[in-house]
Amino acid sequence: PDVKIAEKALDAAIVSVTSVGYWFNEVYNVSLSPDPVTKKINCTGYTKIISQNQYAVKRGDFLFDPHNNTYEFDKAIIFDGVELLAFELLPESVQEAVQYFAAVQLCTTDLEDNVKRGEEQEFYNNAFVQVKGEDLEVKRRNAQSSPRAQAARFRVAPMRERRRYGPNFGGR
Repeated sequence: PDVKIAEKALDAAIVSVTSVGYWFNEVYNVSLSPDPVTKKINCTGYTKIISQNQYAVKRGDFLFDPHNNTYEFDKAIIFDGVELLAFELLPESVQEAVQYFAAVQLCTTDLEDNVKRGEEQEFYNNAFVQVKGEDLEVKRRNAQSSPRAQAARFRVAPMRERRRYGPNFGGR
C-alpha cells in the first residue's frame, strides 16, 4: 500500500512540475488526426495544446471545438503543446525536482509532519532553481542560434552612424 501511495504521488508530481512546459517537453507543429469512426481527437499525453489551424481546446482526453460545440473534427489539428513524459524520460535535474515535490506532498498529506515537509520543500526549491536555470540556458541558446537572431547580429555596423554624418560627428 505504501508503494502505491508513493507511485501515485510521483505521477501527480510529474504533472505538477512539468505541465508548464520546459525545454525537454515542449513540442511544436504536432498533428493529430481524428478517429475515423468517432471523429474525436484523442490528446492523451499532452497537458497543454495551442491549436494553429482550427480553434480547439483540451477537455479531458479529447479536443473540443467550442465554436461548433462538438468533439468531432473533420480534419487533423496542428498544434504546439506540452507533452507529458514518463519519469524515466525526464532529465536528471527534473527527476530530482519531481522526487522532492512528491516528498513534500507525502509529508503534507500522509505523514502530516511539518518539520520534514519544510526540509523537503527547501530541497525542492533548490532543485527547481536548477531546472529553471537549465531551461533559461537552453532557451537563450536556441534564441541566439535562430536564423533571425544570427542575421541581426551579422547586420550590425557600429560605425555606420558616424560615417553618415562625416568625420566630425561625435565631438571631433
